[in-house]
Amino acid sequence: MIQYLRITVLTLIFSNLIQAQYPQNYFQSPLDIPLILSGTYGELRSNHFHAGIDIKTQGVEGLNVRAAASGEVVRIAVSPYGYGNALYVRHPNGYTTVYAHLQSFDADIQKWVEEKQYAQKSFYVNLFPPAGTFPVMQGDVIAKSGNSGGSGGPHLHFEIRDSRTEEPINPLLFGYEIDDHRTPEVRGVYAYPLNAESHLNQRHARTELSLRTIRNGEYAFRWTQRGAGQIGFAIDVIDRLDGAWNSNGPFKIEQFVNGSKTNEFRAERFAFAETRYLNAHIDYDLYDCCSKKINRMWILPSNALRMYSGTEQNGILTVEADSSYDLQWKISDVAGNVTLLNGSIRYEALADSSSTSSDLQIPHNSVFNIDWGSFYANLGIDVLYESADVDTTIRSGLDFCYGSIYQIGRTGIPVHKHYRVGLSLADVPVKYHSKAVVVSLDDNLNSPDSWDGDVQIHNSQPFIEARVRTMGNFTLMVDSVPPAVRVLSGIRSGQQLSTGSVIKLKMTDDLSGIQSYDCYIDGQWHLMSYDAKYDLLEVELSNRIPNGEHEFKVIVTDDRNNKTEVRIPFSYSIR
Repeated sequence: MIQYLRITVLTLIFSNLIQAQYPQNYFQSPLDIPLILSGTYGELRSNHFHAGIDIKTQGVEGLNVRAAASGEVVRIAVSPYGYGNALYVRHPNGYTTVYAHLQSFDADIQKWVEEKQYAQKSFYVNLFPPAGTFPVMQGDVIAKSGNSGGSGGPHLHFEIRDSRTEEPINPLLFGYEIDDHRTPEVRGVYAYPLNAESHLNQRHARTELSLRTIRNGEYAFRWTQRGAGQIGFAIDVIDRLDGAWNSNGPFKIEQFVNGSKTNEFRAERFAFAETRYLNAHIDYDLYDCCSKKINRMWILPSNALRMYSGTEQNGILTVEADSSYDLQWKISDVAGNVTLLNGSIRYEALADSSSTSSDLQIPHNSVFNIDWGSFYANLGIDVLYESADVDTTIRSGLDFCYGSIYQIGRTGIPVHKHYRVGLSLADVPVKYHSKAVVVSLDDNLNSPDSWDGDVQIHNSQPFIEARVRTMGNFTLMVDSVPPAVRVLSGIRSGQQLSTGSVIKLKMTDDLSGIQSYDCYIDGQWHLMSYDAKYDLLEVELSNRIPNGEHEFKVIVTDDRNNKTEVRIPFSYSIR
């Protein structure tokens, strides 16, 4: 208990030293309500680390969003995906604050954005106002909170970035006071023998270790482990803050072997160019099979993430003959709450060194090409995070696809960069060549995911080539079906409408995906918003439309140029 208190005090001191690097109390809260978080910085998300904090908005939209400090708006983005409606405010102290998933902007900003949308004839815009266009003072209302883009419910996503590098920094290091008296919770620990000569308890595979709870904030292996060779560990841990039950991420995980630190992961700052290294940080295979994200505490060869420090032997434990090792992981949040996980491992010789072999090894650090005649793949350097032994096969096609199915490994092998695959069009009727798409299938040959592709000539034969970012099974499908568009509400043939009337439509596509969506009134482009998570299109009629009889038209096109048009006559009056 004395050791635990000592560690807690030291952690608080270290946390205060980190925060001292950043201005304290310079930024005010962006909301007028108490700060209760549903998401913390550095959380393990899909293909990325969370770049800010998510602030609860009491389950509603439309709360005032205020400038955290004086500065000027330097970027405005509107997107059906990701951050949705977002504002970027640069401050004179070298930092930029970001406000995302907004419902709407301040009236002056909203008007300026709409003018740009009409000029570009696009709902999606990424705008950079000229210097001095939108100065703001600390506390000014700059937007309303919302649920736009990839948001899963009403909240405000808030970031603080280094203006010079655009790197997001943990906002909780800037003096925001969030009630947090809860220690991180360890939900599991996994061990990984890393080569054929290594084992843990005579197993060569990933092994979940049994834990016991000593007290709140302290866990231990249920018994001493036995092994040999190179072993890595991964920790399944969450952190909860006061006032919410959301499963957040910790601030820091330190790994010690016999009292010496061998690795540290710290959620302080990262570059957006690094964020996909999340797939090297987690056990991606475990995520692929079981939707579980855990923190890998050793570093894969092509993992260039800079959130690690104090690393020895890439965080790998080498269990040598006649040796034993005391292991400890110290897990902290920004508030200084600490959880300890202790364990031990002793050397035991490997009884059986037999191992399974795979068809092929794909290196991570050199170019690798496959050419099977009717299929090829070209993988560049660092497409993979580590060299991978993969199974390969060519299977007969299924009812829904054209030609064979080509397997390169499993979907559980993480891919960092895109690489190119090409499939012969020999089994696709010529009239459908322009409609063919490359699709990947899961390990059970289900759930086709389209990667589109372009027709190429390869070895004097027509192929379709696509840039893909997955391993697994590849085949061809044909998309000749236009998108489905359905009016939900707001208009029917001949209906009388007026200023502010809202028309809602739902659009979906069964394979290649939506490429474009446009609304026209009497042939003139009209702004239409798109919420991708709900497949929802919305048109709010404005006084740009004169009184009288009009035609409402929506055109939706998928990636294979299949089009759907909806035309409805209506009457309109300005009010």
